[in-house]
Amino acid sequence: MFSHLANLCAIAGVKALALPVEDLLVEVYFHFHHSSNRKEKYKEFLDFTDTEPMKILKHCSTRWLSLEKCVDRLLHHWPALQSYFNSHEEVEKPGRVKRCASYLSNPEMHLYFLFISFILQPLNDFNTMFQADESKIGYLKDEITFLLRKFMGKFVKAKIIQSAEDITAVSFKDSDCQLQDNIIAVGVTTRAYMVDHADEIQLSSLSRFFMSVRKFYEAVTSKMLAKFPFKDPVVSGLRFLNPTLRGDLPPSTLTDLARRFPSLVPQDQWDQLEEEFLNFQTTPAMDLPSFTEGTRTDVFWGEVLAMKNKITKKNHVTHGQVGQALDQGEILVFCNVKRESVLSIYCSGVCYQLECILS
Repeated sequence: MFSHLANLCAIAGVKALALPVEDLLVEVYFHFHHSSNRKEKYKEFLDFTDTEPMKILKHCSTRWLSLEKCVDRLLHHWPALQSYFNSHEEVEKPGRVKRCASYLSNPEMHLYFLFISFILQPLNDFNTMFQADESKIGYLKDEITFLLRKFMGKFVKAKIIQSAEDITAVSFKDSDCQLQDNIIAVGVTTRAYMVDHADEIQLSSLSRFFMSVRKFYEAVTSKMLAKFPFKDPVVSGLRFLNPTLRGDLPPSTLTDLARRFPSLVPQDQWDQLEEEFLNFQTTPAMDLPSFTEGTRTDVFWGEVLAMKNKITKKNHVTHGQVGQALDQGEILVFCNVKRESVLSIYCSGVCYQLECILS
């Protein structure tokens, strides 16, 4: 589900660019797709430009985070493709060949491809994290905040971000808050290309490029703020599932969730629930199951719930209510939804739909 939201962010950003990056990808792919003769002819240009033969990838409009791979692959082929289309017999005729030759000979288009190659990695990393086999819902609140801060840091002045009590309230569209063109993040390779091709890039093209970069960042940030659950109390409450935060959360974290879902734990047992969670928080790390970067959170919690007091033989850290919420499956968190359009949290039959409308 959150990979879909990351897709929406990528779509919003790319559509804000001045030149149609995705059009060139599609045009090039379909020029060669069903023609063995064209592919064979193209091999000559691969040899001529000393370009390693690699398959040209198809860009799928419904999977925008695959755009990074497609862009990187076309950048790899750029010298050979430029030479091929510029020398094609149909280069002067209106149509695909002429369009491709024009795009590939345009330094501004090359700048956009280099920028996309640079900027989509954070979204892809986030996407990969929440497509993993294990539940990582406990990390969601912190990861979406980190992603937002990372993107803002690429075009908003650091002091503005540092001084903001609420990262979601930063005036990122205010030009006074944004970085200047000479330091806004576009990637080292992009900057090097500007220097190496300074004689070819017109000032108007450069100005339009930086304006597009700002619009890209603003569009992605706006989409994040509109679609990601930064203010959702349940997502914040589920941070307790992340063992590394156990000492940073208030003891009322679980009772706040219980208030939202009355059937989770009876009200007359909320004090006990809070006491159990406090017991978990204050237990020395040496007395808890080990938790490292590679440990699955569900495995960790299973071991915690199985801990017994050596004398009473009762659950040592959590005597019942936390176990009732976790061990007996009364919280089922589906955080890696691959087909559903919303993230659902089922608590004893109660389904809470996160207000992330996918449109």
